[in-house]
Amino acid sequence: MIKYFQKQEGFTLIEVLLSIVLLTIILTSFLGFFTQSAIFTNKNQEKLSAAQTAQKVVSSIELNTTKAQLKAKSIVNDTGKVVSPSTVYNDKSQFNELFKFTIVTPFTVEIKFSDGPMGSGLIQCKVSILDNSSPPKTKSETFTYIR
Repeated sequence: MIKYFQKQEGFTLIEVLLSIVLLTIILTSFLGFFTQSAIFTNKNQEKLSAAQTAQKVVSSIELNTTKAQLKAKSIVNDTGKVVSPSTVYNDKSQFNELFKFTIVTPFTVEIKFSDGPMGSGLIQCKVSILDNSSPPKTKSETFTYIR
């Protein structure tokens, strides 16, 4: 019976603790990788959402607005000043009045009109999508021309 106890083999406490420490170090490095991957995915999702919003606004402007309509429309703001096509529009309720479409987005949308290339007779429309941070950072910009 004494021979049976002398033949026992197993792990010592130090070996078990060492394996747990090594496993913890390896799993921690993988956890950091997955965390960074999730942050990167969220940022890209925001950028894609901003680009889609900008494209949707440009598409609506192209479908619902002509140069003659833009020049003929004059919206009077709260101070009584007439808003011209060179003004930056960043009030979502104003979009509905001017372009006959509603923008539903968590981002801030700015639309700026300016004269197009010399002699072309076009109006350039710049759509900027900004986040709601302070100061706002540009998420996406899209340009189009109105005939």
